[in-house]
Amino acid sequence: PYTETEYKAYISGLIDEKLFKLVTNPKEFVSMKWQEQRKILMQLISDVTDADVIASNPEFSSSELSDLLSDGVTVDRLNEKCKKTLSGLKKTQNELPARIDEVSRQIVDIDVAELELHRNMLLEQIEDAEKRMEDSGAVFEDYQKKVDQINEVRLKISQIEQSEKEKLSKRRASVQERIDLADRSFDKAQGEHSKLEEKVKEAQGQIRENDQKRKLLGEDYRKTKEETLDEGTLICPTCGQEFPTEKKEVITKNFAVSKQQQMQEAVDKANSLKKKSEELDQNVESYKKQIEQLKADKIKYMKERNSASLELDNLPLQPDLSDNQEYEMLCQEVKAMQEVLDGMNSGANIRSQIKIQLSGLREELTEVERKIFSSDNSKIEERIEELKQEQLEVAQKVADQEKQQDLLERFIRTKMEMLSSKINSKFRIVGFRLFENQLNGGMKECCEATINGIPYSDLNSAGKLQAGLDIVNTLQNVYGAFVPVWLDNAESVNDFNLPELDTQMIVLKVTDGKLKVEEMK
Repeated sequence: PYTETEYKAYISGLIDEKLFKLVTNPKEFVSMKWQEQRKILMQLISDVTDADVIASNPEFSSSELSDLLSDGVTVDRLNEKCKKTLSGLKKTQNELPARIDEVSRQIVDIDVAELELHRNMLLEQIEDAEKRMEDSGAVFEDYQKKVDQINEVRLKISQIEQSEKEKLSKRRASVQERIDLADRSFDKAQGEHSKLEEKVKEAQGQIRENDQKRKLLGEDYRKTKEETLDEGTLICPTCGQEFPTEKKEVITKNFAVSKQQQMQEAVDKANSLKKKSEELDQNVESYKKQIEQLKADKIKYMKERNSASLELDNLPLQPDLSDNQEYEMLCQEVKAMQEVLDGMNSGANIRSQIKIQLSGLREELTEVERKIFSSDNSKIEERIEELKQEQLEVAQKVADQEKQQDLLERFIRTKMEMLSSKINSKFRIVGFRLFENQLNGGMKECCEATINGIPYSDLNSAGKLQAGLDIVNTLQNVYGAFVPVWLDNAESVNDFNLPELDTQMIVLKVTDGKLKVEEMK
């Protein structure tokens, strides 16, 4: 007996577990994914090289295929490149007829002689309009000269107005600056006034506090002065008798000295507080004088502000030029010149009409010349020939590419058939279909076991068992792993259908009788 771990270790010491399953169970290999089946089969044979395939068919060796593969390019890569190139060429081949048709539609049939007569007529009309434009130029120049003279006078008027506006603006700015200065001075004085008022309150409060402290010190002084020596201090607390005379004198003297010190300390503190209060009184008087001065300053600043504000209100927002003789004279001059100008014909209307006419004639001339130019079909016909030549060249490239692709596909098919033949030669009755044809002519990898062309999935139970045993027999011979083969559910197979193997077979069948073990003969 073994535990599971010991059993696995024992088996692994004899044979790989995966290989053990493959060579003992006929259903193991066919139950794997086809990719895994194919991988195992490919390991059973040596690879079929491109050189082997070329040597198998003279057609391959005589074509350029050998040269293409000599650069290390794989057949699959070459085939993929060929398909991509062919796809692009066919796309171009399909587009060329439409491009030729599109260019052909550009060919026009136009009467050039009639267009040239129309162009000459337009040139004459343009020349006549340009001459009339020159004739109207003299009138326009005289008119424009008077316009320029009026503009010069108006510029002088504008300069006078601007100068007076600047003067007025400076006056208003100067007055506004005085108002701002008065406001700032008033705010500063107001701030200092408030600070001094606060200082007065603080000093007066400190004086009241000092007076209260002096009063308390006076009371302490009187209490200390009235104190007398306690007779009990002259009696010994232990024996109850009076101390000796010398000791009583010392106690009496110490009491008097302590009393005198306390009284002097109260006097000194009271005098210090009195001195501080006197200094605070002096400060208060100084603060009050400064406050009175600040009050006067605020009144002064307010008067200055009111005066400047009144002056600013009396200044006009716009300068008054009614007394400016030069200004009035220039205004009259402009008025008179404008009346003369209004009575003249500027020629602008005539020039505007001629310009509109010229613009229309030139646009029409451009269109006629475009039609004359477009009537030359030589370049279009040349382009059509180029496209037709390209169509022939692309058709030849498509044919060459299709020929190369056909050669590559036949090469791939031959290589696949050689691989299949080498693999199938390893088995007695089983064959493997390793490739399947595509609708587009290509081939797709696959892997399916067959017997006489019948797929494994379509075989009956006996056929599937025979196929599985054939695969097991081949794998045992290839890997040199000769171990017992287990056949489960073998009751559906006759003994004569069981193939002979080079190793022991253990057959499990379901019967109606009792369990029995017997040797097969």
